[in-house]
Amino acid sequence: VMCEDGIKFYVTATAGGYASSVSDAFVLVRNLDAVSGLTVNKESDVVSWEAVKNATNYTVEVTVNNKTEKFDVGAVTEFSLKNYGAGDITVKVTATAKGYNNSQSAQTIYNKKHISAPTDIKVIDNTITFKSVAGATSYIIKIGNVEKTIAATAGETVTFKFSEDCFAN
Repeated sequence: VMCEDGIKFYVTATAGGYASSVSDAFVLVRNLDAVSGLTVNKESDVVSWEAVKNATNYTVEVTVNNKTEKFDVGAVTEFSLKNYGAGDITVKVTATAKGYNNSQSAQTIYNKKHISAPTDIKVIDNTITFKSVAGATSYIIKIGNVEKTIAATAGETVTFKFSEDCFAN
């Protein structure tokens, strides 16, 4: 990251038998353009933005209930909010690159109207497990064209055992 005031350079010329000569100061300041086009797709819960010229990384800060999480998403220009629950989600995006000052951030507040999606889904033998979702009253497990509804249970993990013919068409 470059200093806001830039990097100050001097060039000294030397030659045998002569006094050295120092240039005037040269200040290199390279700023990334501001992040723009920040939008949230309410169908997919994905926030996206326009690429910033010379940016190599983007930092995404997500704030929910006064708790902020910071993510370096690399060079991609989108971030999923599926794992966040209903309510106001503040998203701030900053472009970064070595040798440049960080961009001005773009910020939006997304009022998510639905609960988060299940995560940490695993299948071992004939058992499906996943992390429970705050506020969920049931879960629909869909394999192929067949759906099974199970009631939400107390605890951090939801478990569903199925037989191999359970989802036969």
